[in-house]
Amino acid sequence: MYNRRNFIKLSTGILTTSMFAMNGCGAHLSNSFGQASATPSIRSTARSASLRVATSGVPTNFDPALFSIIEEHQLGFALFDGLVWVDATLTPQPMLAEAWEATKSLDSWTFKLREDVIFHHGTPLTAQDVAYSFMRILDPATKSSFLNTLSFVDSVESVDDYTVRFLLKSPSADLPILLGAPQARIVAHDYDPKLLNKHPSGTGPFQFAQNLPRDRVQLTRNADYWQKDQPQLAAVEFIFMPYAEQIGALQRDDIDMMMQVGMADVEGLAKDPALSIGKVASGAYQPIVMRATVKPFRDNRVREALKYCMDRQSFQQQQLQQHVEIGNDQPVANISAFHADLPVRPYDPDKARSLLTDAGYGKGLSLDLITSTVRPGMTELAQAFQKMAKPAGVSIDVVLAPAQVYWSDYAGRVPFHMGNWGLRPSIDETFMVAYHSLSQGNEAHWSNATLDGLLDQARGEPDQQTRQDLYHQAQQLIMEDGAVIIPYFLPSVMAKRANVTGFTPHPSGWLDLRTTGFE
Repeated sequence: MYNRRNFIKLSTGILTTSMFAMNGCGAHLSNSFGQASATPSIRSTARSASLRVATSGVPTNFDPALFSIIEEHQLGFALFDGLVWVDATLTPQPMLAEAWEATKSLDSWTFKLREDVIFHHGTPLTAQDVAYSFMRILDPATKSSFLNTLSFVDSVESVDDYTVRFLLKSPSADLPILLGAPQARIVAHDYDPKLLNKHPSGTGPFQFAQNLPRDRVQLTRNADYWQKDQPQLAAVEFIFMPYAEQIGALQRDDIDMMMQVGMADVEGLAKDPALSIGKVASGAYQPIVMRATVKPFRDNRVREALKYCMDRQSFQQQQLQQHVEIGNDQPVANISAFHADLPVRPYDPDKARSLLTDAGYGKGLSLDLITSTVRPGMTELAQAFQKMAKPAGVSIDVVLAPAQVYWSDYAGRVPFHMGNWGLRPSIDETFMVAYHSLSQGNEAHWSNATLDGLLDQARGEPDQQTRQDLYHQAQQLIMEDGAVIIPYFLPSVMAKRANVTGFTPHPSGWLDLRTTGFE
């Protein structure tokens, strides 16, 4: 499961437009966010040449079908295009597809492609590439992280060179939004998939230059990009560094942009006139994950007890300065039209102790909660929960795992750990990627046939109110029986040098650098 020698134990211290798209986007805060780094860089002496973006995690996949962490998503948006781009209002917009339409039964969708798109290795985009990309995802041998999310797709076929049709096993109202996901980027049918992780080739605004493992990935401008006025930048570097080092690097002008800012650092950065903060409403959350297939978490009384140990309102007010929305152990935030307004579970250590006694833990419960500094806020929440649970007779050791391998070696593989999920624009993906019984992203290994049925039914329901009711039932089921504690929903906050222009923060935390440049 894990080797304790690899951890540091922490002390108790501290359709073109979909009618089903989710709505909501917060305001951009412009408060207004240096010499080149000592490490090798492709940044030219011209200030406009290269954008340096700091990220905490290290990507292990450059193949879109295999993407799993946000760093891979960001690289994917730079290197590859999708059929659609889901914009900051969470509405699908034309990208490689110029237009699309569905049958009334929502079980067949047809997309018309652009005719002026070239892959980085020189071949033109056709419907054959689109069909290949999705049939490859649907092939279990590919082991795509997106397979379960698209499991309702029966086949994808080329109608002609620039028309592609999705035939579905069951109706889907959300298909265009799903096709904007990072894993749905298009790859070429004539490009060896084994090369994608060594020298990826897409149709995106930037081309692969080189990968310096565990240091940075360097990209250069795609001079043949189909949007002729884009991108503005000559190059982009994704530089991997611990979150704790990023703020100083940004202030020193060693980097130009931070992909993600922790709530505790927002106010301080906003006071720096050389910097700019971008903040939009989101539905990102950091769950405490209980693996439901092992003791003591197989017993829902234990899971429920631990949920009563979370003082949500106190944590929001005292530690997060009300920057966040209170969560209620289900994954749909207020930004979604499908959010269920359920009564928030109170902090009740006595109730928790009673449930633990009923479950056979009357003398108390001792747990190791595994966390990491790979995302800001995860360790702080773990330490706060350690204190909150103590009055209920729950003794928690907070254990720090290495940031570089947290997602590959620990998350989803240990019994009790911190997670981190960004907003999924599609309500279908929100559930399918993390809570369906067959999903690779189901960190808790919690399986519930009733939930699976609700999701399948809701996906193709044409009536908006009925669909909303089904997703409300799904949220209540996860709140009551699920194996995650979700105490809050975070906004999407990024920081950049004030002279970086043309960038719009996205509720999902995605980086669209096509129009980004420098003053």
